[in-house]
Amino acid sequence: MPIERYFAVAFVIIAVSHIVQPQAWVDFFANMRKTGLAGFIIAMYTLPQGLALVIWHNVWAWDWAVVFTICGWGMTIKSVKYLLYPKLADRMIDGPGSKPRAYVAGGVIMLFIGAAMVYVAFIRPV
Repeated sequence: MPIERYFAVAFVIIAVSHIVQPQAWVDFFANMRKTGLAGFIIAMYTLPQGLALVIWHNVWAWDWAVVFTICGWGMTIKSVKYLLYPKLADRMIDGPGSKPRAYVAGGVIMLFIGAAMVYVAFIRPV
């Protein structure tokens, strides 16, 4: 599916960015925090992405493809929480989001998920 390919590539690129530029991510979110609108800004990006997966890839089967669905629901739920309670984003930015190691760890986890997504989207026989 084209939507699987889009998200597989995006996850790998973002994961590698987290691993090789963790301080840039810390700085980015710290600056976003200063606006007082971090929750809204984050949700503006993640809600459309999450909804795209929820609407066009809501597959609940015991298969690696379910990773896309779980990520879509996760992004959607996080976005709704941030839109209703924007200060939740500030807590994340001030807590784990303030340490470069957290971005490296998150990047490694995302890379594993992204690799599974690449396998499902590009390599696995249909």
